[in-house]
Amino acid sequence: QPSPSPSPTVPPAPATTADAGATLTPEQLRQLRPNELGFIPVLEYHNFVEDPKDEAQFARPLDDFRADLRWLYEHDFYVIPLRDLILNRIAAPAGKRPVVLTFDDSYASQFRVLVNADGTWTIDPDSAVGIMEEFFAAHPDFGRGGFFAVIPGFCFDWLPDRREEDQTALCPKKISWLLDHGYGIGNHTLDHVSLYDVTDDEFKRQIGGAIEALQAYDPRVTADIIAMPYGDYPDRQKHHQQRLWLRHGFTYNGRTITILGCLMVGANPTESPASTEFDPVWIARIQAFDGDVDVRDAPNLYQWFDRMMADPETVYVSDGNPDTITVPEQLPVALAGTLDEARLEAEGKTVIRY
Repeated sequence: QPSPSPSPTVPPAPATTADAGATLTPEQLRQLRPNELGFIPVLEYHNFVEDPKDEAQFARPLDDFRADLRWLYEHDFYVIPLRDLILNRIAAPAGKRPVVLTFDDSYASQFRVLVNADGTWTIDPDSAVGIMEEFFAAHPDFGRGGFFAVIPGFCFDWLPDRREEDQTALCPKKISWLLDHGYGIGNHTLDHVSLYDVTDDEFKRQIGGAIEALQAYDPRVTADIIAMPYGDYPDRQKHHQQRLWLRHGFTYNGRTITILGCLMVGANPTESPASTEFDPVWIARIQAFDGDVDVRDAPNLYQWFDRMMADPETVYVSDGNPDTITVPEQLPVALAGTLDEARLEAEGKTVIRY
């Protein structure tokens, strides 16, 4: 098996660049205006293409992806792990707006490697991981990471019209590399099937079997966050028990499977984990297509960017301390009634109003 050449990028950033014990001064509060009840964009990517003419709802041109990262950086967003959002341990620096990058279907275009003559490999700079690594290295104050919902049998080796067979055997090394460099590996079911109407046994096999298959690549994988294929959840009437399993867990092959969170397909920023409206079983995302693609009734990525900048007081702004939840005394109308101080304090958070 080829082995990786030394990474040309910087080592992964620490889990937080914030001073976890710090409390902002009154002057810093006035300047930075933290609001940890605000909405958080979770961006949803699929395939990547080189030719802009091939752009589609689920096919993002590589140069557009580069532009997305630049826009986020220039507007004070900071990349955080999806897991930190779900667990309400966001460690973005004070004044930064958290953003999560997610990638469904494990296309080759997301993480392709180039095998060298000596058997080592380097990351294709024209793949999503290559682009992110270059950007993170150039902008260490942007955070780093991303969440990859991997299909075990199509692990970074396929495109819509073919498989890249030279990539297939590299799956375990890619999974391990991602984990080593601050990325997350998630569950997209064993066979990428809709979970809307399947038997209980098949439901368990698709989720539990995916965990087993991914852990065979690297035992560190948890795969306890699911990107729901096609955005389909179990039918409310036929499969109520399966919905409960998503929330409370189930047993598969003699082991307890606990689900930390579930990702929807679209269609808006998600709620803050500090908000009473946040539900980890229903995490909203923004699909990454722009005005060149017409998707009925779905605002495109830059329409969402414009909305957030037109109404910035509704967007999550970090206070730099994952142990405190800082919110203004006067909440915007969109966030009114979403603060439960007693609940947050019971969870070990200190609530700060200003």
